[in-house]
Amino acid sequence: MAEPSKRDVQILMTLAGLAYGEPSALPRYLAQDKLTGGDLSLAWGPTPSDAPDVFAFVARSAASGVHYVAIRGTYPNPLSPAYWNDGAFDNPFGPMQPWTGAERVGARISAGTWRA
Repeated sequence: MAEPSKRDVQILMTLAGLAYGEPSALPRYLAQDKLTGGDLSLAWGPTPSDAPDVFAFVARSAASGVHYVAIRGTYPNPLSPAYWNDGAFDNPFGPMQPWTGAERVGARISAGTWRA
């Protein structure tokens, strides 16, 4: 598998940050993103009424057709008790489970996220 390009890394980091925003605002965030110039749109994503601790969405590039997966796990504030509670739930150093549909490439996710 080839290394991701610098631009892909920038896009993935941008999407990781957007995953911590308000889920219902994702289409607007993507349309206003300065890095991609609004090229990305929401291809898939749940619309919870409030921001859950664990969240994922898929963005699609209109220009290239590439799909990007963004996954949010642990609560972002280490000074919050929720951060430490989530650590037990979403621990990448604990038991891992095969990611359903991606077994062929050996993808795995934390057991806590898999159960969510």
